[in-house]
Amino acid sequence: MYGRYRFLSRLAEGGFSQLILAEDTAMQQSKRPRNVAIKIMNAKHAQIGQHEYSKLRKLNLKDNCDTTHILRVYSSFYFQNHFCLVFELLGESLLSHLHKYPPYTMPIHELKKIIVQLLAALCFLHTNRIAHADLKPENLLLAKESLQCKIVDFGNAIDMSKNEQQAYYKDFNVQTLYYRAPEVVFGLPFDTSIDMWSLGCIIYEIYTGDVLFKSRNCTELVQQMFGILGNVPSELYSRGKFYKDYECFKVEKPKQSKTNLHDRTFVTLCQKMRVHDANFVQFIQGLLEYDPVKRMTPQQALLHPFIAKMFPFAIAFPNTNIVQPTVSAVSSPIVTNKRPFDMVDKRQDLTPPRKLQIIESRTHTASAIRSTFYQK
Repeated sequence: MYGRYRFLSRLAEGGFSQLILAEDTAMQQSKRPRNVAIKIMNAKHAQIGQHEYSKLRKLNLKDNCDTTHILRVYSSFYFQNHFCLVFELLGESLLSHLHKYPPYTMPIHELKKIIVQLLAALCFLHTNRIAHADLKPENLLLAKESLQCKIVDFGNAIDMSKNEQQAYYKDFNVQTLYYRAPEVVFGLPFDTSIDMWSLGCIIYEIYTGDVLFKSRNCTELVQQMFGILGNVPSELYSRGKFYKDYECFKVEKPKQSKTNLHDRTFVTLCQKMRVHDANFVQFIQGLLEYDPVKRMTPQQALLHPFIAKMFPFAIAFPNTNIVQPTVSAVSSPIVTNKRPFDMVDKRQDLTPPRKLQIIESRTHTASAIRSTFYQK
């Protein structure tokens, strides 16, 4: 192919493209041709491939050191009227990796490693005003023989700085149904925070082995959301294009209930996840916040107590506000009472073993996080 690539095998096939394994004869790796993955777009969907290449190329150029857990694209070319993208070769999808564990048995430390990597990637994307807009376990690939995770498939990526999201405001056909944010479902203007909602659904699925909002259409999706998280705030969502279509599915409030909506949601999630770790449940709850403004950002999520013990991220994000949850039998909502959160405990020496150099650069911040997190 293209006088350079030698076909080896077919890896996968989708509605718009197929993925093959090939040798790059022009690049040597340990005195052998480098193996790559080539996505061959259907002739009618070349524009999607060009869009993906454009977004990935832009992001890769801002991440020369390959530290942000974003798929690397090497080049592109046309082959027999098909647009082709050449990627680095990764391993199995996160979805395949999950099948190795029975439900509710994935080690928490392994889960946290994956979460930190995904948050670092989203921090980089959202800082550059890019929304992936199709996060799901199938689009998260692991490196071979490693727990290094990368986000792939940027065919639906949206550049908010160019107002590309406005192209979706007619039918709001964006994101895979299971992981679709409520503002998209109800037809409200959206931003990069839709990725954080998807992340909350993914983490729940990683741990439990089950889809959180399993549904066949938007109607069932709304019913699932209302049943688990309660009704959406009408003062915000009543402006949605499709609000009247789903208003009839509102759940009646329990009479004489002593707990508010967030407390009931907390208890429901605890029961569904079968965990007693308040920080873990509150972390999920902060990602599944109906109000996009109150929903945790990647930086805030990195500072959350559920993640914070792994590394003092406040060093990298000193000016980030974090929601400090109150841990109780029935916890108060983590999305209220935002305040600056200082991760440094003066009673402990949290200085990393190796000097952490924080450079005032979007790419190097993620690089610093990764270099410290994975040091031996």
